[in-house]
Amino acid sequence: MKYWTLDLVLLMFSCHMTGNADKPTSDKRKFLAIADSSAIGALGDLQKARYSRMAEALERGGFRFALRLIDASVSVSDRPAMRELVAAAYQEEKPCLSFLSFFDKEAYEALARAKAPIVGSSADSQELVLSKSRLKRVWEAKHIDSPSYFCVKRTRTGAISGRRLIAGARDFPYIVKPDGENENRGIHARSIAFDASALVASIEAALEDYDELIIEHFIGSATSREFTVAMIGSGVGALMLPAEIRLKETRPIRVVTREDRLRSLAEAVPVEEKERLAIGDFASRAFKAALSRDYARCDIIEEGGRLFALEVNGQPRMPDPWFEACAKGGGLDADQYVVAIALASLSRNAKAGLSRFSPPQEALSLLPRPIVDRLLS
Repeated sequence: MKYWTLDLVLLMFSCHMTGNADKPTSDKRKFLAIADSSAIGALGDLQKARYSRMAEALERGGFRFALRLIDASVSVSDRPAMRELVAAAYQEEKPCLSFLSFFDKEAYEALARAKAPIVGSSADSQELVLSKSRLKRVWEAKHIDSPSYFCVKRTRTGAISGRRLIAGARDFPYIVKPDGENENRGIHARSIAFDASALVASIEAALEDYDELIIEHFIGSATSREFTVAMIGSGVGALMLPAEIRLKETRPIRVVTREDRLRSLAEAVPVEEKERLAIGDFASRAFKAALSRDYARCDIIEEGGRLFALEVNGQPRMPDPWFEACAKGGGLDADQYVVAIALASLSRNAKAGLSRFSPPQEALSLLPRPIVDRLLS
C-alpha cells in the first residue's frame, strides 16, 4: 500500500497551483478534499496527521486523495471570491467526489451550481444543525424528544433579549450552551446552573464569547447515560452505529466538554447488541428530520429509560476517534468506515445524476458484503 504523508499531498497542491506537475494518470478515483489553509496552519501537526490518515484510508479503498487549500477567510469580506476559489478547485480537479472540510454556505452553493458530487449533507441541512434552537423546533414538530429549552441573545445594542424567560426559569438544573456551535464547544462545568443566581452568572459569562445562547434543561444525573450515534449512508439504507460516551473519572456533575475529548478524558464505547436497535431507530428519526446524508453524528442522552436528542454534528471530523469507535461496533475498522462514507456518497451522487463513476473494486472488496449491499441499495 502506498502511504501518503501530508507533505506529499501539499507538494501535489503546490504543483497544481504552479502548473509544474503533470496530471496524475492513475485509474484510481479521485477524492478531492478542499480545506481552509488557515486551519492547517493553526492546528499544525494534528490537522496534518488527520489528512494523512484520510489519504491512507481512501487509498486502501481504491480512491486517489487530492488536497486543495484555499483561504476561507475571504468569505468574510468577499463572497464572490469564495465561490470562485471553490469552483476553480473543482473544475481543475474534476474529482468523483468533493469534500469540504469546513462549512461555508457560499462554498457549498458554488459546488452545487457546478453540479459537483459533494460528500455530506446539503448547505440547508448544515445550516439547520448549526443552530441548536432551530433543530429543536424541527424535532418538536416531528415529535422527537429533546430537553426543554429557551433562548437568550445579545442584541446589536448590547441589550440581552430573553430576560423574562430567565426570570421565569423553573426547570432547574439548566445547561448554558452556544446556539451555533457543536462538538461541545463553549461548554464547561460552570455552564451548569442549579439556581437562579447561578443561571444569570452562567449566561452573562457565556455572552462574553457568544451572542446567541440556548438554555436547556440539564439531564445529567448519576443514572443518566450519553450516547453518540454515527450515521453512514442516506435514507433507509443508512447505517446507525451507536456508542456510549463514558468519562474516565468520577465527577460530581456529569458533563462532557471539548477539553475532555481533546485530552481523551472521555471515550466512546460501542453499545451492546440489545440496545443498538432502539438507539439506532431513535437516531434515525433525528437524522431524517435534520436532512442528514452520507455521514453525520447525533448526540443522545438517556434518563429513566427515555431517549432525548441533544444535537447533530452535520460535518464530523474525518477521521474522528468517536466516529471510529461507533464504526467499530458495526464491524468496520478505521480505514473501512472512511471508505464506506466515500462509497455511500458515490452511490447517492450517482443516483442523483451527479457522478458517472463506478465504485472502485478495492472498496467493494475491502468492506463486508452486507454493508456494501446496504450502502448501495
